[in-house]
Amino acid sequence: MARLNKNISKSSLTVRLALWVGGALVALILAEVYLRFGAYSPLNRAWDCYQPDLRMYLTYKPGAVCPYRRFGEYDTLPRINNVGLRSDSDTTFDKPVGVKRIVIMGDSLVAAHEVEERDTFVKLLENKFRQRGDYVEVLNGGVRGSSPFLEYFYYKF
Repeated sequence: MARLNKNISKSSLTVRLALWVGGALVALILAEVYLRFGAYSPLNRAWDCYQPDLRMYLTYKPGAVCPYRRFGEYDTLPRINNVGLRSDSDTTFDKPVGVKRIVIMGDSLVAAHEVEERDTFVKLLENKFRQRGDYVEVLNGGVRGSSPFLEYFYYKF
């Protein structure tokens, strides 16, 4: 071992180290390009559903449909209705006569992009009311990244 170490010069070690670092850098750049433009970009387009808002930070774009995918876990197409709520059906801001309405506000747990609309707890709650014979419209006011402070502004404005 001592003889092997004496035969390796400092310049040889420097060249080897530079080649190794250069190769690792090229590999990282290639991986970044592949993930950014090849494999990763179509997997999760949920942020396409959002638009900036001065009061709320982010709100949903009315009428948006956004693929939300994670390989091996879920593959959903959440739809944003005409008033900017997650729902497969359109609604109005004005409550129809004779209809009770509940708005459930919250963060990504309420928005539930990872499951189909029919499997969200908001839709399950609405279906429970209908099974009992009550017509209650339950609206999904969940927005990813929301907080109680932002929900207060959502409620007020």
